[in-house]
Amino acid sequence: MNYIAEINAFEQWLETNYLPSSAQLLWYKLMMLTNKAGWCEWITVDNQRLMGFIQLKREETFISIRNKLVEAGL
Repeated sequence: MNYIAEINAFEQWLETNYLPSSAQLLWYKLMMLTNKAGWCEWITVDNQRLMGFIQLKREETFISIRNKLVEAGL
């Protein structure tokens, strides 16, 4: 994978699609983790760690944000 190409494609996608800023931040954090892992097909990271990255305290809110990425096919 090409990190910059992925970011550019995401930004281009955002030009015609809506995604809340919290979901965008989560996408960027997931990309950072995937990049650090060497672009493995799958990475494992728990909700609490991701919640810390985007500074959320309520897991229900986090799950809602995560689901927005899933619904968008991201």
